[in-house]
Amino acid sequence: LGVAAMIMMLVAAISLYLAPEGLRNGEQLKLSQNQLTEVDLIVAGQFQTFGDGERVTYTERVGAGGQGERELQNVFVALTPAGQTSGEPPRIIIADSARPVIDAETGARFMRLDSVLQYDGTPGAADFSIGQFDAQAILLPAPEEFEEVLEESTLSTLTLIGSPDIAHQAELQWRISVLLLIPVITLIAVPMSRVKPRQGRYSKLFPAALIYVAYFISLEFCRDRIAEGELDPTVGLWWVHLVFIAIGVTLFRAGPEGLKLKLRAGT
Repeated sequence: LGVAAMIMMLVAAISLYLAPEGLRNGEQLKLSQNQLTEVDLIVAGQFQTFGDGERVTYTERVGAGGQGERELQNVFVALTPAGQTSGEPPRIIIADSARPVIDAETGARFMRLDSVLQYDGTPGAADFSIGQFDAQAILLPAPEEFEEVLEESTLSTLTLIGSPDIAHQAELQWRISVLLLIPVITLIAVPMSRVKPRQGRYSKLFPAALIYVAYFISLEFCRDRIAEGELDPTVGLWWVHLVFIAIGVTLFRAGPEGLKLKLRAGT
């Protein structure tokens, strides 16, 4: 019981505070990373490959632009055949500066280059062309999509308490249920851990695992039903705990200890 109490305290800290706090911080980090462009990842003085080898980029210095955005100075960009439209030759771009640009309407990301010299052609071939532009933009790949985390799982436990939202109530009951799992499973595990001399040491391991899986799946199922409005939050997950507490009490009474208690009561 002492070990179960210690585990329960640890699970309480994780379920009620650490897990939602970690999810919330993770979501904030994903959002901040989602705002970064390829330009934000470039390090001065290093040739870096992006887009599965489609682009090689180099900048001599990194500074700040007129609006405080990141600005690359003395930029070299090589577009390999993989990064070009089918049939187009490799392209080398040299620019005085480059900065990230995000289209406000579409969200598309670009690298805007200023004072550009562009070289198109295959090294060693005669068909080489040179172009000069005041400005040019390179379309950058869209940011990686992250798996959406349900909002209620990132909320603090204090926020969930007293909330009328059924999804919040389902999340709160789930966090509390994770705590209740410990004593209930302990109640079931104690009688199932005792075996008769002729029984194998692991004879009750499989039934115990089935009980735990059934317990956990029942909680998950009811949590989803509450969140979808198909189960009254008043009934909630509590009935599942009561059922498995009853199973634990029944097993406890039916085990060797339960028989001893009955004999003592009879004497």
